[in-house]
This record gives sequence, C-alpha cells and structure tokens, in this order.
Amino acid sequence: MNKIFYFVLLNLSINTASAANFFVYSQFSGGGDTLAYAVDSDGSREYDQINAGGGLEFGFGGQAELSRAYGLHLRASFGFNEDELETESGDTSFKSTPIELMLLKDINDRHWLGVGLLSERESEWNFSDQNLTDIKFDDANGFALQYSYRWDFGLELGSKLRFIEYKSRDLRDLSGDGLSLYMSYHIE
Repeated sequence: MNKIFYFVLLNLSINTASAANFFVYSQFSGGGDTLAYAVDSDGSREYDQINAGGGLEFGFGGQAELSRAYGLHLRASFGFNEDELETESGDTSFKSTPIELMLLKDINDRHWLGVGLLSERESEWNFSDQNLTDIKFDDANGFALQYSYRWDFGLELGSKLRFIEYKSRDLRDLSGDGLSLYMSYHIE
C-alpha cells in the first residue's frame, strides 16, 4: 500500500493539468472498540473514553481527474491520528499514521461519492504508567465509503464509514470500524 500511495502522489505532483489539486484536511472519527474510559471519582458515570481508530486526524493529499466523461477522480492522502485520555491515575492514547486511496465519483460538481482503501501504519496504544507496556499493532488494512459536498472556493465537508481491524500479538483483535466527519480545503 505504501508503494501505491507514493506512486499516486508522485503522479499527482507531476500532473500539470488543471484537473489536479492538493488539499489539507482535519477529521474526527468515532466508533471502534473502546480501549479505556474514565469515570467519576465515585465510579458513578463514564465521562470520557478512547477508541481504536477514533480521535482527531490531520493530514494532506492530492487528487487528480481520471475521466472527465465519467466524473472519476483518484485521491491519495496521508495523515496523523491520535485519541487521548488524561486522568489523575495516568494518561493513555491511541496513535496511528493513516494512508487512504479513494476512487471518487463527481455527481454534479458539488456532491461526491467515494470508495477506497485504508492502511494504518505504526498503530499503537500508549500508557504513561510505567507498570503498563505499550501495545504495538500490525499494519492494518481496510476500506471506506464516503460522501462529501464541495463548494467552488475549495472547502469540502464530508463523512466516511470506515471498516478496519487492528491485530496485535499482545491483545485480541480490535475493531476500528466507525464514522468519520471531515473538512478539507483544496488548493487548485
């Protein structure tokens, strides 16, 4: 997946046609298996949690038109994702480096539908408590479905359904399936 991503990004950077653009994005993801949660001091209610594949993500990417007649585009992106929980007894976080390769259909210059491949590298569950060992996950692969709306000035708002599973020798398999809401700005 890494080689495919770099090949696509190289082609996007070489492509000088006006149909190519670059973008930056931020995304919030929810869902996935709960890794840890914090409760009130009396144990009465849960007030915060972290999830596998959840949290805030920032990144960049490129998009190129594959077929004007069919409204098909190819998008590649690279980001950094983190979900963190801070408590009095210690902090914990889930971090990963996501890579996406999406095939998009331009419905009418505003509405976009997409399907694509996800790959998350360097995924790990970290603990500030010295008595706990950080858990590293194998590289995870999955897929996503997305819908977005884009304005003429380059702002895009969208949502993604993500389907991905994290595997580790130290822990049972974890689902990272969930819903992501994102905002991107395209520079043409």
